[in-house]
Amino acid sequence: GDYTSTVSLGGAPLSGSPFNVVVLPAATSPVHCTLVGDGLTLATAGFPAFFTIESRDRFSNRQMFDPGLSGTVYSVVMQGATRQEAVVSDLFNATYRVSYALTASGQ
Repeated sequence: GDYTSTVSLGGAPLSGSPFNVVVLPAATSPVHCTLVGDGLTLATAGFPAFFTIESRDRFSNRQMFDPGLSGTVYSVVMQGATRQEAVVSDLFNATYRVSYALTASGQ
């Protein structure tokens, strides 16, 4: 978020005051990341299913994309009648699209 910091002495602002302060998110916190999409709970055999991971910090602030930082690495494993690793694609905005296509239906 953006803030303004006013520094004063006796009510008079100091030279250069006020200052603009940009607060960036803290490190990604796994327990605060959010998952969104139908593919979290429903899939049809043989068809791709999808959901999205939204990276968040420990204060639930959504992460920001910074091309100077290495990407966060998520892994998704589907386990049941078969085991399959899902494909996780970086959308370059601190969100990740997860896709998978399972072939064995549950009974």
